[in-house]
Amino acid sequence: MARVAIVAGICTNHDAISNVVRIQEQVLGDAGHDVRVYVQHTDFPGPTHVKVSDAWRLMSDGWFLSVDVVIYHFGIAYGLFDALLLTHPHARSVVHFHNVTPPELLHGQARIQAMKGIDQIAIASRADAVWSDSVHNTECLLEWSDVESSRVVTMPLCVPWVHEESIAARAGHLRHAREVRVLSVGRLVPAKGQHDLVAAIAALPHAQLAETTLEFIASSEHSDLAFVEQLRSAAEELGVAERVTFAFDLPDAEVHGRYLTADLFVSSSYHEGFCVPVIEALVAGCAVVVTDAGALPETVAGCGTVVPVGDV
Repeated sequence: MARVAIVAGICTNHDAISNVVRIQEQVLGDAGHDVRVYVQHTDFPGPTHVKVSDAWRLMSDGWFLSVDVVIYHFGIAYGLFDALLLTHPHARSVVHFHNVTPPELLHGQARIQAMKGIDQIAIASRADAVWSDSVHNTECLLEWSDVESSRVVTMPLCVPWVHEESIAARAGHLRHAREVRVLSVGRLVPAKGQHDLVAAIAALPHAQLAETTLEFIASSEHSDLAFVEQLRSAAEELGVAERVTFAFDLPDAEVHGRYLTADLFVSSSYHEGFCVPVIEALVAGCAVVVTDAGALPETVAGCGTVVPVGDV
């Protein structure tokens, strides 16, 4: 049995990297290892989640100093990641790299944070190994740091669903033969391109539009609420407000259920380091359409349709 510390900036509900942290914590724990998660904020307080404010305090934690392996998750700049610059007594270190949203797709403070993230990931070269969600992410990492390619292992993400159960649920679902339900899951922010998807729905022939619905499922905490209002306004102006709906902060079981009743999943994003919802949709039996941005073609891997990013 090993002692493993997982380090991340936050661990919250409905956050992609947080979900990876929680699955990793569960998998390692089920394998018999002693695991603790060190974060600056967590929605899951308890003995295995330790809140630490900065790298210096992390390095003074007695249990952390006793671990065999430290896994640092990275997708945005955060203070605890700087612990890589400090010498641990004996632990091997791993960086689990989830990529950084390109600054040119962001504005204001979010853009500044993305630029800081690209600067900070340079210290990943101090790690003993790097796990990357996709080949695309690896290419970005090698561009932004001095990490040797031989130390990077591609580790595609997974979803904790039982495939057979999902297929059985899909097979047992009765749907209206003429209705097409389109689903989009993820943060509602400009970089995800949901405005293109609203415009695409509005561009459908009238007869097809009358039989099509689009539902956005998102976290209100992690979405840009001003952008949400822009989407609502666009749907109204384009005459499709009745065909476009929004659902926020649904329980996981209900999100799974929405996948099972959807016909088509669309990712209209301008950048993705992997995109777990694509896998969730495929497992649930949805047809899938993605843009050719970032790792999306790699993630869909021939199991869906790839279209040019931004092409309504």
